[in-house]
Amino acid sequence: MKKDFLQFKDYTILIVPDHTSGVKRVRLTSGRIRALLITGGVLSLLFLLFSVGYFSGLQKGWSLERYQTENQNLKVQFKALSEQVTTIQNQLNRVNELDHRIRLAIGIEQSQKADLGVGGPEGDAPAMSQMLPQQEADRIKKIAGKLSQLNNNLDNQELSLDELDAYLEDNEALIMATPSIWPVRGWVTTEFGMRTSPFGGTYTLHQGIDIATTMGTLIRTPASGIVTYAGWDSGYGNLVVISHGYGLSTKFGHCAEILVKKGDAVRRGQGIATVGATGRATGPHLHYEILIHGVPVNPRRYVFE
Repeated sequence: MKKDFLQFKDYTILIVPDHTSGVKRVRLTSGRIRALLITGGVLSLLFLLFSVGYFSGLQKGWSLERYQTENQNLKVQFKALSEQVTTIQNQLNRVNELDHRIRLAIGIEQSQKADLGVGGPEGDAPAMSQMLPQQEADRIKKIAGKLSQLNNNLDNQELSLDELDAYLEDNEALIMATPSIWPVRGWVTTEFGMRTSPFGGTYTLHQGIDIATTMGTLIRTPASGIVTYAGWDSGYGNLVVISHGYGLSTKFGHCAEILVKKGDAVRRGQGIATVGATGRATGPHLHYEILIHGVPVNPRRYVFE
């Protein structure tokens, strides 16, 4: 017959005090011993479970705090990346605008290669985005989409600039003869086009732009050419006219002092006169015109700097 593994003998514990009081006896029966062991085991098990739960909670708290810190850092990085993408896009837009203006000035059409369409289904989100909250995952998709679009735009712009480079190389003389810089720096007070004249109030065509600046500011020719007129004109005051070839010519009116004479060859950026208020002028400014085969056009189309 098998014995119960929790079967114990009875024990008696003698407690002898230091003083003269009598010896005390504590009787431990097998039942009491069994009860104490079971109670101790249960308490030990509860303590173990509590300890495991406590330290597991601490670890989860540390992990949560680390993830929250990492998530905050990712948000800051996403914001910085998004701002960089926006800055690059704005710079690319300015390059595209300059590309367009150059093409208008030199009279070549936009390359069909530069107008290639883009599209197609979007790819799956990166694996990392699947582990992030939905808001951050959506931001990753948005930034990835912008970067993909920028990449396509840069490829197209590179094709367009390659075409422009080839054209400029083949047409260097025409480019040097094309007005492309501001003759003076200042404030454009009157644009090209129809306006009410300050002299008499009639509605007339203003054939150039008026650039107000300080008296005596040096006027530079925006393109190379030959001076065809340098003298007085009743409306323009002191006037310089330069022929650049290819049917292009420029006029510079209301000058204070003329620094060139008829027949002089001038290079782009060379000083030709100073700003004044001669002729029909209400104050110091440069009246600047560009003409193609004698027909005035808006000078803003030919300013690239």
